[in-house]
Amino acid sequence: TYNSMIDIMRSNGFEPAAKALEDRDFNAMNDFMNNMTDDQYNQMIKIMKDNGYGSMSRMMGSFNKQGMINMHKFMMRR
Repeated sequence: TYNSMIDIMRSNGFEPAAKALEDRDFNAMNDFMNNMTDDQYNQMIKIMKDNGYGSMSRMMGSFNKQGMINMHKFMMRR
């Protein structure tokens, strides 16, 4: 569920992203994504895979970080 994803992100060192999701703060999430390193992006993919979000990890893995940022902006209509 949405809340378990927030908990997973929080417990794996992605507090700013978890807080942005929790608050539905799209600007903060956008800032987080724009400043995320490639290593953090790959770590997030692994965290999703290891915690039952295989379909999300596969989707994220099919994009490079910039592609995912672009898709996220499109979904937020930015």
